[in-house]
Amino acid sequence: MEHLKNALRFSPLHAVLAVVAYVALAQAVRFSRLQRLERTYRDRWLTTEDGKRRLDVTPAEAQEIMHLSFKRDLPGIVCYGTVFALFKTYAIPSISEILVKSGQFSSAAHVARRYTDTKVLVDSYVSCPVIDLASMAFLPTDDKEKDVDPRSAIAVARVNWLHSRWPMIRQEDYLYTLALFILEPIRWAKRYGWRPLAPLEEEVGVASLQTSTKPQTSYLGVLCLLVGDRSPDEHQRHSWDIG
Repeated sequence: MEHLKNALRFSPLHAVLAVVAYVALAQAVRFSRLQRLERTYRDRWLTTEDGKRRLDVTPAEAQEIMHLSFKRDLPGIVCYGTVFALFKTYAIPSISEILVKSGQFSSAAHVARRYTDTKVLVDSYVSCPVIDLASMAFLPTDDKEKDVDPRSAIAVARVNWLHSRWPMIRQEDYLYTLALFILEPIRWAKRYGWRPLAPLEEEVGVASLQTSTKPQTSYLGVLCLLVGDRSPDEHQRHSWDIG
């Protein structure tokens, strides 16, 4: 027994070696998932006639790419960036005026519940499979009977319905809010994360929103197409958001 205790006793040198080994292992594998994704989708980049690069992926593939930063590498940073994006919209007078009138974010009795509702809707939209319920009406009967997860489509429909009750919301306010939800997590990852989002992740952050809302005829579908019109000068897009 004494020999076993001596064998298990760690010296300071052992502790240092263990830390060095852990750091070396973490450094070796921390980018492995991102590199795997980049290898998988490196042939899916397309160059349009106007010289812009576009990523040709399905909604399911876009979500797979997004989940790396949202759920594995940078979940806390992305979450804080999204929350801060929500808060930044309150600084716009036309938006804050409607929020005050609704009483949902200015009343102590409702603010916690409404914040939770918003988080659940965003999480459902990002995490659950993206489907087009409208097009499913034209599917054969056998396909309709297959198990389908409708939570993402329900979340989009719920968001559209909630905002449709306030017809005075300006189109440019919709655009600004949506742009914040796309750009702010990217900015937070670059400033505070242990790594910035890769070009693949930045591009799919827009592409996934485009493809998942194209079937909708609501403001979301229109604005995603506008935000998705990415200029070669990324600085201009972020400067507009800040301004």
